[in-house]
Amino acid sequence: MHEMKKSNFSPFPIARIIRSRRKTIALQITEEGELWVRVPYRAGEADIRRVIAKHAAWIEKHMQAAQQRKALYPRHRFVEGELFYYLGQAYPLQFDTRPSPALSFSGSAFVLYFKAQPQAKALFEAWYREQAAAFFPKRVAFWAERAGLSGRYAAVKVSRARKRWGSCSTKGNLNFSWRLMMAPPEMIDYVIVHELAHLRHHNHSAAFWQEVAKQMPAYRLYHNRLKEEGYKFTL
Repeated sequence: MHEMKKSNFSPFPIARIIRSRRKTIALQITEEGELWVRVPYRAGEADIRRVIAKHAAWIEKHMQAAQQRKALYPRHRFVEGELFYYLGQAYPLQFDTRPSPALSFSGSAFVLYFKAQPQAKALFEAWYREQAAAFFPKRVAFWAERAGLSGRYAAVKVSRARKRWGSCSTKGNLNFSWRLMMAPPEMIDYVIVHELAHLRHHNHSAAFWQEVAKQMPAYRLYHNRLKEEGYKFTL
């Protein structure tokens, strides 16, 4: 797969042009409102321009929606009462005078040592990563057994990816963004099932989606919800 930036031939700014062995051109609007174009290796600028022109209304609509979401859910300021997601539920942030631990979770709130506020973002990420390191391997093992894929993957790793919820390497390493720990369990399970399916199909062919559907018949619901609500799961 080859990725590059290029936008001088499009009426919309293109953040990424991603070339791969795919057969068709696909457009994607990310959580940040960026336009990504996924194209076959041989596709030229004229092909990309034609597809963008055809779907201009769709692009504009989804870019505007992304900008509106960003305005409604600005980046965290790490102040008391602010809500943070964990496994799909929103919990308030409380300050405490006790220095240790600097950040903890009481079951009903996140508790931060008040003098650690300048380091709050790093503390939250470290906390989510710790939860992810314990959570993901167990869920992967559960779904792998159901799919007859136990022993087919090499490792389960926690990633810092901002643009991808999960990935499966050619070596069988399954990678999941720590940000998924903010999402509801059913959405996390969908990403796990999706990446496990790549152990059998290293593409997004019809056979791949059939494999996903076999393990999770309602996968489209969680796929769409993650696309629509994923912007909330960030610091």
